[in-house]
Amino acid sequence: MPSPSFFIVSLATLISFFFYKKFKYTKNIYFIYYLVFSFITYFLGFLFKHVLKIIDYPVYNTYVILSFFFYIFFYRSLFRMGRNKKIMDAFLIFYCFFILVDFFFLKTAFFTDFIVYNTVFVAIMLIITVILFLIEIVNNERIIFYIKKSFAFWISVGSLLFFIGVIPIIIIASFLNFDGIFDSILAGLNFIMYGSIILGFLWSDKNYDY
Repeated sequence: MPSPSFFIVSLATLISFFFYKKFKYTKNIYFIYYLVFSFITYFLGFLFKHVLKIIDYPVYNTYVILSFFFYIFFYRSLFRMGRNKKIMDAFLIFYCFFILVDFFFLKTAFFTDFIVYNTVFVAIMLIITVILFLIEIVNNERIIFYIKKSFAFWISVGSLLFFIGVIPIIIIASFLNFDGIFDSILAGLNFIMYGSIILGFLWSDKNYDY
């Protein structure tokens, strides 16, 4: 049976198709493509674990790494302040260096275990990224009074809550075996993030986007 996380990702992806034309000529169209990528990832995870009966770590580990690159490039395209763009460039360099350290010195088993250090490192950098964006968007006089109509705002709120919540449970899960509880908490965080994204689709107006 598909997980609750797979359900909410599928729902958000399905809803995004109805708003494709709305965002077709905006930067937000890339997030719809990202949702499709997320759906494919969760589908493959379900296929690996429940149909093929093999470990799904490579699927989700790949997802973590590629998601970071997407978020960084996505927000870099949204930022208007040159300083923030430079911070994104620095994050890319730091992350590429960290991947080398993680796999060659920390000896993280990409194919047989979850990349805990990598995920925590990614979450911290993306929390900083989203906060920088929210500060920038709040200081935009044209957007601030219509902020709930900004799709990027809803993406940011949902993503921020998810990244903040995922760090402690990832760390705890690396020391304790609580798969059932872990899956439930992760599902709750996914419902918060993708629920926020769905609200963004419903309430946003491309004329007030960032």
